[in-house]
Amino acid sequence: MPHQEIKSKPETTVFLLSDMTDVQITVSRVINPLFIKDASSIDRSLIGTMVSELATNIIKYAGRGLIRMA
Repeated sequence: MPHQEIKSKPETTVFLLSDMTDVQITVSRVINPLFIKDASSIDRSLIGTMVSELATNIIKYAGRGLIRMA
């Protein structure tokens, strides 16, 4: 019997954004050590900064939106 590769989808988290409170909640969840277990504190800080900038731009220019992380 030939070996078959099992393809699994990565876990995905979606953050809905409609105001600056959602931005703050999203950033606080992303920088939590339990969210990305293998990331160093520096990596979590960089990811938090990127998410903050993206989320702020979503609120500023689109009014609402989402960030999907896999």
